[in-house]
Amino acid sequence: MFDLFYLPLYRLNGEEQPDLPGFLALMAPRNANRHRQEEWLMILLSIARNDIFSDRDLCRLLENAAQGYFKTAGTVTTCLRQMVERLNDHLFRINRRTQGKTPRLSASLNVAVLRRDILFLSQSGPTHSLLLGHSQRLDYYETSGGSELGLSQVARTSYNQTQVHPGDILVFFPDPPDNFAAYVPSGERRISLEQLRRSLSGLNVDPLQAAIIQFKAGKGELHRLKPRIPLETSSTGAISALEVAEEPDAIGSAEEEISPVVEEGVSPPQALPSQPPQLVGTPAPRQVRPAGMPLRMAAQPAVKLSPMEKIQALIFGKQYVYRQRQQKVMRAVVPQRSRPLFPASEQSKTLRQSDVQPATPLHEPAQTPALKQDILSSSAPPVRAQVASSRMPSGQPLVKPSSQANEFLSILVSGVKSLNIRRRLAFLWQGGKKAQHKIGKGGEKLLTSILPEQPQQTLTMSPALMLFIALAVPLVVISFAATIYFREGPGRQHQLLLEQSRDFVFQSNEQSDPLMQRANLVQALALLDKAENYLVSDASRNMRIEIQTALDKADSVTRVNFEPVAEVIASDVLVKKIQANTTDVYLLDGSSGSVLRLTRFEQNYARDKNFACSPGPLGGAILGQLVDIVLLPANSKKATVLGIDPAGNLLYCIPGNPPLSNALIPPDTGWGKISGLFFDRGFLYVMDIERNSVYIYTGDADMVFPNPPREYFDDQIPNMGDVIDFEVNAEDLYLLHRSGRMTRCTFRIHDLNKTRCSEDVYYTDTRYGKTEQLVTFPAAQFIEMVLTLPPDPSLFMLDSNTPAIYHFGPTLVFHRQLEMQLYPNFDKPRRATTAFTIAPGRIIWWAFGNLVFYGQLP
Repeated sequence: MFDLFYLPLYRLNGEEQPDLPGFLALMAPRNANRHRQEEWLMILLSIARNDIFSDRDLCRLLENAAQGYFKTAGTVTTCLRQMVERLNDHLFRINRRTQGKTPRLSASLNVAVLRRDILFLSQSGPTHSLLLGHSQRLDYYETSGGSELGLSQVARTSYNQTQVHPGDILVFFPDPPDNFAAYVPSGERRISLEQLRRSLSGLNVDPLQAAIIQFKAGKGELHRLKPRIPLETSSTGAISALEVAEEPDAIGSAEEEISPVVEEGVSPPQALPSQPPQLVGTPAPRQVRPAGMPLRMAAQPAVKLSPMEKIQALIFGKQYVYRQRQQKVMRAVVPQRSRPLFPASEQSKTLRQSDVQPATPLHEPAQTPALKQDILSSSAPPVRAQVASSRMPSGQPLVKPSSQANEFLSILVSGVKSLNIRRRLAFLWQGGKKAQHKIGKGGEKLLTSILPEQPQQTLTMSPALMLFIALAVPLVVISFAATIYFREGPGRQHQLLLEQSRDFVFQSNEQSDPLMQRANLVQALALLDKAENYLVSDASRNMRIEIQTALDKADSVTRVNFEPVAEVIASDVLVKKIQANTTDVYLLDGSSGSVLRLTRFEQNYARDKNFACSPGPLGGAILGQLVDIVLLPANSKKATVLGIDPAGNLLYCIPGNPPLSNALIPPDTGWGKISGLFFDRGFLYVMDIERNSVYIYTGDADMVFPNPPREYFDDQIPNMGDVIDFEVNAEDLYLLHRSGRMTRCTFRIHDLNKTRCSEDVYYTDTRYGKTEQLVTFPAAQFIEMVLTLPPDPSLFMLDSNTPAIYHFGPTLVFHRQLEMQLYPNFDKPRRATTAFTIAPGRIIWWAFGNLVFYGQLP
């Protein structure tokens, strides 16, 4: 927790004023929202015209703004934005009422919120907030020159946040001149508040306003400091900044000479030598707040604790005493809002009625003897009498407490110190007994009312019944509270997380760096996901569309409208491979190793149940489960799709007819593990990852491959142990590794007559902030690729993480990322993506297990 030391700087018409109008600093009150506990709020409202608001109106405006902030739930940025909007609306309504009669009213606003060691800043108008640390100087301001409050119905505000350390100094500087930076220390050396004040006063500007605040480790107190040395104006009316640089570089010495003001409007006794001496317990004469001095909700004065306050601090904690003292100060400063701490007796009512009368100015004569006698005769002096002086100008008390009273108080304090823990335990025990007694009385009254035939007879309950009531009542209360929570709790949590997500969207819009914009959007999307875990509302849907649209633009994402196939495919089907032409779609089931056929039916696709393409005994051979399939061109067998099993057996599948089989001639080394098949311009490519080989078979008109295969590789053979897919484009061969790496080989280069391979081919990511040359895409897990031919040669790769389809050029330059629409007219698949292809006519086929979708490639 921090203590705040505040030093004002306000020069008007060449004269230094005692305080800075429009400044407010206070800590969260006891009745603040739980999100606002232990927060400091600092406001400086600088109004261009001083003929609209009186001092009281300006103070009331800031008090209302502060009360609204501390009662608002949500993040700091949300509460700040709402507070600024309320202030702007108030000023804008004044301008609208006085339109054309007087010049328009405008105001600059500096707001700071200290939450633990994080400082949140909000600024409106041409104002600066300077944070002077031990080794740095940070200057926060609206880079686009944001408009002042009151001029527009929409408040333009910039938000920042940073971390503060003990000894850091914050300066609110409304509308500084261009050369003000030369009068501010760079942060390389430490400077006291007084030195900083004198340095800034060297600026030749009128009026000159600045609020100087220093953070120090403490207990949450606000110290109002007075200038140590009055400013001496030179011939130009300003002080040279060079004169200040010669002062000692120490904070402690300056702070010792700057005297803290105990309370607004209450000065030390030495400042009023003309007043008559006061007896202990008599109230000090009221004093008027000097002109231009704003009303502040000041924190507790840094004075010694009285013996009674020491007892309260030991029992309830020091924070309780500080808050009690703050309330006393507020009641003294704002008498019309004060309430008595204790019920007033008839004798003390006269005193309290007189206490709320207008204050006696400093220049008016002292109180009359009659009024003084009335005060002395009162048995309940006002709260402000506790801070009145009890000493004569010589420093000696008029009435000394008796030695017996001092001895009693010292014994009482030491006893409380030693019995502090036991006192609290006893307090809890007594509270439990009182609660048990109240429960018993309540149960007795309840049963008495239920049994009206014996109204005069006292009802007695057995210990077992009393125990039952004592256990049942808490259970009923807990059940009732749980019911309320489950009815309203999720909605409140949803709304709170929605507000936090909206804050990050707002911060993203205020950022100019695309990387910072994207980081805020990602954070907003994560909070939105948590909010929709409680509830999905129209507001959350709209916000997701807004956030995702901005992220899509940053990530080069294109949304595709997909439709599900009408045919319901069995749930045990796992689509491993898709091959499609203009009319038919073939799906390889990875579970059974068979092929399913979908045909065009009206406006959708339906399954051809007469299509036979499954493993098993056929033509004297037993075919195993198919590992891959390819489409065949027109042939004499009328086969449309060709499959291969791990033993090199081919299966020709013919619509409307039984399938045919044939066996490939194995290579000299025999088959290892066949994992892929590809057909291109009459050549059949078979990938054997166990043998680190790709074999080429030459086919005839009947799609029969009667000859032994040729080896694709020569001397340079890549490691294919983790290759999961391959594609062929004329002489080029692409090998996709499980890690996402890509290997590209060129078949039999003419000048060398040998195949050459380039391993770890680089991808090129042209998006802003991305590394252009990448061996892999870190966020993607590629599982399949499809190569399309001219006129738009491209390489598409399926990412199972997002899920998404990445679109690359032939040289692996990233173009875009294809994803499903956010809210389609069907339930989004929950299963992982398993296969895809790009069919003629630019149709995308996409499978998620047994769920198959199709859409138009944009």
